[in-house]
Amino acid sequence: MENIERFLSFEIDDRLFAFDAKNVLEVLINRPINPIPKTADYIVGVINFRGEVISVVDTSIKFGINDSQTKEKRIIIVICITIDDKLIKLGCLCDNVRRMETIQYSDIQHVPDFGTYFNPALLDGLFYINQELYSIINIEKIFSTEELLLLKK
Repeated sequence: MENIERFLSFEIDDRLFAFDAKNVLEVLINRPINPIPKTADYIVGVINFRGEVISVVDTSIKFGINDSQTKEKRIIIVICITIDDKLIKLGCLCDNVRRMETIQYSDIQHVPDFGTYFNPALLDGLFYINQELYSIINIEKIFSTEELLLLKK
């Protein structure tokens, strides 16, 4: 029996991405974001998530995508990352959440070293569903340890 992987699929500017389901805590819709002045350009602000204040990141900026969507209509995917034995929760803005995808491990393809619109070092792989290509985001590689610790504060 083959290994099965689960991913939460989502869209940013009509491009398809996926987070490993193990890192996803919740999907929030129409949650007000409180802006924080003088922060990195990709930090949109903070939200209250289950009584805890967490940072929200504009993934289109962090991923280097020229996003044409209106920010007010965004969805927040709350993820968790463990860095140096510290659990860090983070909100990631996206345009649309598709669904939870179940993929055979053998169906995940390697990322080519060139020819993609996204930095291949930040991806764990690619998969196709109904002839649509999804890029699997490696959350730990998107943010440096320093950035994550800053977001935690």
